[in-house]
Amino acid sequence: MLEVQLRNNAYINTRSSCRRECWLPPNLGNLKLNYYASVLDDDGSCVGSGVVLRDSYGNLVLTVRDRVMSRLRPCVVELVDVITGLEVVIQGGWQVESVETDCIEAVRLVNGEVANCFAKDGVLVENVRVLLALACANGVGFNHVPS
Repeated sequence: MLEVQLRNNAYINTRSSCRRECWLPPNLGNLKLNYYASVLDDDGSCVGSGVVLRDSYGNLVLTVRDRVMSRLRPCVVELVDVITGLEVVIQGGWQVESVETDCIEAVRLVNGEVANCFAKDGVLVENVRVLLALACANGVGFNHVPS
């Protein structure tokens, strides 16, 4: 079994032996963006979100987190975070190998697997698609990773 040691002396499995649930690093020399959003209050009035950019050794390159005091669906917050993260990547002159989220709804919308029935979400989805084309090396897309 191959492992990669992180700066904090934790280990992660590499592609050859990792089960589906663990984080997989991008190929050597590349970057990976991960996103998450979650409802923090029982009434849905506060949503937390975050963006993490890591290199092929698991080193943290960038992190952005936010708390939104609004009744937004986590998918909408996640799409907004994807836009924010991709804009930062582009402004920083980076390119990413892959973009991952645990929000299957966002992935299906961006990848065109389901029709989008909300105009507001449609604008967000189109923005994500444009930014993915600019920020992702070799046209790598938007992927779902179970949480």
